[in-house]
Amino acid sequence: MTSLGAVRPTFDACRAVRSILQGFRVAVDERDLSMDASFKDELQNIMLPAQKNKQVGLPRVFIGGRYVGDADDMRQLSETGELKRLVEGLPAVSRAVCPGCGDFRFVICSDCNGSRKCYRENGEFRSCLDCNKNGLIRCPTCWSAVKS
Repeated sequence: MTSLGAVRPTFDACRAVRSILQGFRVAVDERDLSMDASFKDELQNIMLPAQKNKQVGLPRVFIGGRYVGDADDMRQLSETGELKRLVEGLPAVSRAVCPGCGDFRFVICSDCNGSRKCYRENGEFRSCLDCNKNGLIRCPTCWSAVKS
């Protein structure tokens, strides 16, 4: 998915899929490409291993590690009732807003405070090894709920 609204049709499609999935109240591991670029590489490797230079459209939905489809596929599956069958047995979650991140799914790295630099005792700095290039880490509250 992406939460970046620069390309309106893509943003609207991602928002529609998020809404559909929230309606089923199941745990979702949302991978926002605008928050962490490594998700783009992961998606490219899964979807187009032989064609790494091609762009993969968003959103893309996987259930139980199996590719289900894009926004149009999700709408159709939801309308036909097939999506309900696909999510049966998945862990349920409450629809409360995450207290850790406010549903942004990422928080500022506590080791470097988002600067990407960590102070060493000898007075030098090193690059932070815990966060992405935006100085963010996945929200521990959301992430632990999805993993369990």
